[in-house]
Amino acid sequence: MKYLIYTICLTAFISCNNKQAENRTPVEEQNETPQVLENEKSYDWASSSKERYTDIISKLFAEALEKNAELKKLNDAITNIPKTAYDSAAVYKKYAQLNTNYWNATENYISRLKDSTLKESTREIFKTLQENYKKKISLHESKLKTISKKAISLNDQFILMQLTVTQTMMQNYQVNELPSKESLEIIIDEYNKLIKESKEMKSF
Repeated sequence: MKYLIYTICLTAFISCNNKQAENRTPVEEQNETPQVLENEKSYDWASSSKERYTDIISKLFAEALEKNAELKKLNDAITNIPKTAYDSAAVYKKYAQLNTNYWNATENYISRLKDSTLKESTREIFKTLQENYKKKISLHESKLKTISKKAISLNDQFILMQLTVTQTMMQNYQVNELPSKESLEIIIDEYNKLIKESKEMKSF
């Protein structure tokens, strides 16, 4: 459901940009052509790899970061939060791992007991202690799962943000840099001329 909402929002955003582009003057549009696309005009995109096509988005987004301080600040925060989250969770994860090691060790020690009655009673005691421990850390475990889900959600939103930002830039390029159709019309005329001449050509 959330992806459907994202898609609807993205579509509405793009549609709005299209209408805005139609109302711009030629001078305004020309000034807004992304520099990275100006630099790529001489490249043979038809022979480029899939990675090259994907890379154009990262290049456009990098240019947007240079021109928009607020966007760069947000990008930096998104980029840095995984490390912050890792550091914040590291202390608890070490704590949880040491406890896991301990419970595994207790079972190993209990298994060495020769008296079967003593073994079972001791196992029950430590089973209760372990269950109490698990209840104690249940909130921590729940929050770790929430963090993991939030990380996935933020990553998806970050991808959508890059697509939205670069689509606006690409829209400017599409409006400003559309080549003249006259050169194509000349080729069509030349084809028509040669087709006509070939039909009229008589055998010797």
